[in-house]
Amino acid sequence: MGALTTADFRFGARPWELSPVASISPHGPEGENITMSTRREAKQGGKVVIKRIMPRQNEAVNEIWISDRTRFAYHFAEAADRLTTPLIRKNGQLTPASWDEALALVADKLKGAGSAVAGVAGDRPSNEDLFAFQELIRKGLKSNNIDLANPRVAGGDVTAQVGLASGSDIQKLGRGDAILVVASDLHEEAPIWWLRVKQAAERGAKLVVLNVRQTRLDKFASHAIHYAPSQALDTVRHLLAAAKVVQVGERNAIAQAAETLVNATNLVAYYGAEGLSYAESDALARLLSHLLLIKTENGQNHVGRPNNGLVAVWPHNNTQGAWDMGINPAFGPACNRLKRRDWAHLRFMRGRKMAPSKRYTC
Repeated sequence: MGALTTADFRFGARPWELSPVASISPHGPEGENITMSTRREAKQGGKVVIKRIMPRQNEAVNEIWISDRTRFAYHFAEAADRLTTPLIRKNGQLTPASWDEALALVADKLKGAGSAVAGVAGDRPSNEDLFAFQELIRKGLKSNNIDLANPRVAGGDVTAQVGLASGSDIQKLGRGDAILVVASDLHEEAPIWWLRVKQAAERGAKLVVLNVRQTRLDKFASHAIHYAPSQALDTVRHLLAAAKVVQVGERNAIAQAAETLVNATNLVAYYGAEGLSYAESDALARLLSHLLLIKTENGQNHVGRPNNGLVAVWPHNNTQGAWDMGINPAFGPACNRLKRRDWAHLRFMRGRKMAPSKRYTC
């Protein structure tokens, strides 16, 4: 007994004492379906605590698999230094306060700040929470100083338009199809997607990997191209240029990869920000969108059809939702571009101006 239990759960509870709570992993973009096994703990005053994380079967998303990160990264919920009650500074010291007292103080401070307030949100809350947050900042306080707390990957406005089309199923990709992975180590950043891409390659899909270093996808790739540091965008530009012309004679690795991509029946492109700045990841998303818009021999491009499109390897579970809900100084909800006067002096969290694309609007 207990041979197949994890060390952090062993002897922690009996299975029949646990109550299952369905949820989604917050640690990556794959949307891993999970079950939190919870129990009331007498030694914590009857508080409900998470005892373990288990996979919840969903054949379309993660089958019955979850990553190690999802399985083990939950102990922070009961960390000793986690804030569990509001704190208000009195006489230079943070002291516990009731929610009513804390919210009244915050409301009073916000009224005084007006449009000078800045709203910073995470990318793990639900769409409903994120939408309400930007409504508070934009409509309630008349401020457009709103952004994600720790932005790593840009291009949410691009994926909102040329992203993986509705009805897509990576499990159906195989011979005749192609997958492109740029500036992302899927095994590290999105393990479930790594598994899906690997399986597609084993079914016959052509895999093209572009990265500054070797990754575990390389051995499954038809083309693995390693660019020098700071050369990611130039490499993709060369790939895009090669995809637009018919090559004759001997072709280099980039030209061969380009031919594989443009001639594919279906094409899915994943991109991340490994080795890239935020602005460079934004440029990468736009370059890849142009690649997807190139028409194939049958007159179709790789946008708007099932099993085609662009996929951002976001750091957390609802980064795309944050973009869609308007947690961005340049875009409102549904990626509606704001007037220049609203965003020209911003991106306050990144220390640089990030104008939205002139070509794409939602």
